[in-house]
Amino acid sequence: MSGDVFARLAAEHGPWVLLVFFLLWRDLQKDQATRSVLDKNALVLTEIATVIRERMPRG
Repeated sequence: MSGDVFARLAAEHGPWVLLVFFLLWRDLQKDQATRSVLDKNALVLTEIATVIRERMPRG
């Protein structure tokens, strides 16, 4: 979307449009941060599981 679209929507519908887009943008940022943390946690858990498997006595 170009800046023209935002300007036109803001002129027609007032500041509510900007507020909605801002809230959607912030929600996207929170989702990306959460996904990043979960990815890091998954990597750590995989490494821990690998280390545990390597140290287990072979039957």
